[in-house]
Amino acid sequence: MHFFLIRVVLPYAVFRCEISINGKPAERAPGFYESNEALEWYKGLINKYNLKLVIACADWDGAWLYKYLTSLNNVVKLIWLDPFCCSRTEPKLVALPESGLFNKNEKQKIIYSIACGSVEQVTSALQQAIKRI
Repeated sequence: MHFFLIRVVLPYAVFRCEISINGKPAERAPGFYESNEALEWYKGLINKYNLKLVIACADWDGAWLYKYLTSLNNVVKLIWLDPFCCSRTEPKLVALPESGLFNKNEKQKIIYSIACGSVEQVTSALQQAIKRI
């Protein structure tokens, strides 16, 4: 069995991102002009490396992308680390807030945590999330 560690850095509100695979220096992914181009690129990456777990460190601006990723058969779990309330509380796993965006099957794939704004908070939330996998 092969394991891949893929890091994708997606700056706020743009589709251009950097990736690294198994610690290789980051490279630029192609720039996207339409959201469907970004979705196809992510789908190709997930299929190429047979990714089962996705970790997203972001707020709800990318919810459209997380919905798409959880709709893919390859993706078994998405750990979503939201910075919401990071200055007021400690990281904790909570139910995904109702938004009407995700269907039942997609929701079942998501492990959602709030208060993930620092490296320490992300580490704590990941430790909690791993126990649910």
